[in-house]
Amino acid sequence: MPDDTAQAASGNARAVGRGKPDMLAALAKHPDGHVRQNLVTNQNITPDVLAVLATDSIPDVRQAVAQHPRTPQHVIDAMASSTDPSVQRGLARRNSMTV
Repeated sequence: MPDDTAQAASGNARAVGRGKPDMLAALAKHPDGHVRQNLVTNQNITPDVLAVLATDSIPDVRQAVAQHPRTPQHVIDAMASSTDPSVQRGLARRNSMTV
């Protein structure tokens, strides 16, 4: 269970507004995986931050990036060669949403 600081950062990851790309980039490198996972759900996340999170150590983060509509195509292409089941599930969900 995350401590209070991680919970606050996790909530901030969802709430960071537009015009804060430096904060989004910093949260992409946060040591707590919950923060990075919540960051993917931020409506203001940038393609550059998604590209960073595409190589995250947490499978659920990579899966969320794989299915995110703002993930750049070159990142999707790179993720397509992954044997990680989480990434493959994310890509499958992404493809089913675009059909």
